[in-house]
Amino acid sequence: MERPRASCEEVRPLLAEGGGEPFPHDVEVHLATCRACAAEERRYGGIAGILAGMRHETEEVPPGLTEAVLARVHSPSLVWREHARRLAHDPRARVAAAGLGGAVVGAAALAFLVRRRVARRPAAA
Repeated sequence: MERPRASCEEVRPLLAEGGGEPFPHDVEVHLATCRACAAEERRYGGIAGILAGMRHETEEVPPGLTEAVLARVHSPSLVWREHARRLAHDPRARVAAAGLGGAVVGAAALAFLVRRRVARRPAAA
């Protein structure tokens, strides 16, 4: 019995994962018969070869880069600005703020009614 042939949609995600391991038989058959997938496999192989060649290359860090990055990361104004921006766009924070605002309005209304009722009581003799 012949195995079903793999489709392009099944093969293409496997090409990126390659990693030097042999492909299953149905994938190998597909690559032998599909020019587009075979070309993509060659492109991935070329990229992997380039990256492997760069593994031992190093690049000098420009002077002062580390200090500049750390200064930006640890700047208090930037940290607080980022927190405020995140809170302003968080729907949960909006709901919490609306709930807190409602509680404050309710407490103020209750305090007003209690004060008004106390003011109406006749003075005790």
